[in-house]
Amino acid sequence: MQRVALSDGSSVPCDFLVAAVGSVVNKELLRGTPVVAEKAVLVDEHCRTSEASIYAAGDCAAVRDKLFARYRPPAQWDTAAATGAIAGANMAGEEKAFEDVTHFSTELFGVPVWAWGHAAHIDRRLMRGAPNVESPDFAEIGVAGDGRISYAIGVGPHAADKLLPELVKRRVKINGNEERLTDPGQPLDIF
Repeated sequence: MQRVALSDGSSVPCDFLVAAVGSVVNKELLRGTPVVAEKAVLVDEHCRTSEASIYAAGDCAAVRDKLFARYRPPAQWDTAAATGAIAGANMAGEEKAFEDVTHFSTELFGVPVWAWGHAAHIDRRLMRGAPNVESPDFAEIGVAGDGRISYAIGVGPHAADKLLPELVKRRVKINGNEERLTDPGQPLDIF
């Protein structure tokens, strides 16, 4: 058993530790302005703030997710970069919109993991493939109460499956096709 030493001199026993670095938006700059911010500056899909001539992007901005009707702070650097490009293009007179499926990716012990969509909507989970320790290769698909796919996570080779985010983006209705969806021998493009 290992332990983590704390700054007060005490320690906490543990078997596993994950360290993460995040950012905190400094909203002091916005105080007294009409720009709306919660944990981040709220922007529409064009990266416009509540003040139409002011744009925000990157780690400080929570972009409106039209698919799930909520604001999403960027969870990945590529989302932050994409919103920066969108804000810049729109400030230059274009009409670009953020239309990506909200996602997150990481690598755990050399195994890629990708997740797309909104997990809070999940009513039930469907497993595609069989997770195992020796060679993880599976997908978990979250189905909302209305029978539509709301969330998908791919682990191992399934992490690279481009059809998983597409199923979430299209909010595919399962309609009694659970068995076909969970069978790794069935292609996902039939949905």
